[in-house]
Amino acid sequence: MTSDEYTVRIEHSGKTYASSSHSAFGALSEIRKRLQEDGLIPALEGARVDVYPSRMPLEMGGGRHSQRRPAEGPPYTIGIFDDVPETDYTILSSVTEQLMWIKEHRELTM
Repeated sequence: MTSDEYTVRIEHSGKTYASSSHSAFGALSEIRKRLQEDGLIPALEGARVDVYPSRMPLEMGGGRHSQRRPAEGPPYTIGIFDDVPETDYTILSSVTEQLMWIKEHRELTM
């Protein structure tokens, strides 16, 4: 496990949201919770309902990359800070929705 700490900062409408964690994904998740309180979801790959890192990317790469698990086809690696195209905004989710989706998906694939 890495001892690094990752800080993520998002600015929107003059307000700064920042969080630090042992992984970039963890820091992004904390910011997403705060953004949600203001009715916002960042248009980033890490906020898609079908994206969640496995243990290896969290430990080896600090959670900057993750697996996208599409409804059809095999999972593939993405950068969590990559932009999501407007056509995919409907798949952006809250942290809670993302956790529920991945728990259900992992149960179905085991």
